[in-house]
Amino acid sequence: MVLGGGARGLAHNGVLKILEENDIKVDLVVGTSIGAFVSGFYSADITAKEMEEIALAIDRAMVAKMLAPGLSSSDFVDSERIRKYLKQYLGEFNIERLQY
Repeated sequence: MVLGGGARGLAHNGVLKILEENDIKVDLVVGTSIGAFVSGFYSADITAKEMEEIALAIDRAMVAKMLAPGLSSSDFVDSERIRKYLKQYLGEFNIERLQY
């Protein structure tokens, strides 16, 4: 399954929910932009339902905070904020340990 960026990445969550409800196994997930987040969460065994709940909890203020420029001139956004946000849900792990 290939997940695209922006709204398309989140829209694919509905497809993942249907696949889960029908016990259809996914062999491979890849993504870009928000699709990479969805792919990563799914690969870390976060269900489509859980991802939907996470996505619905995001508001404009949170997006603005997450996308605020970093202090380093090399950071377009503050990657440490994003890292901390992801760690809430994913904990510490190596990408090699993901299931897809």
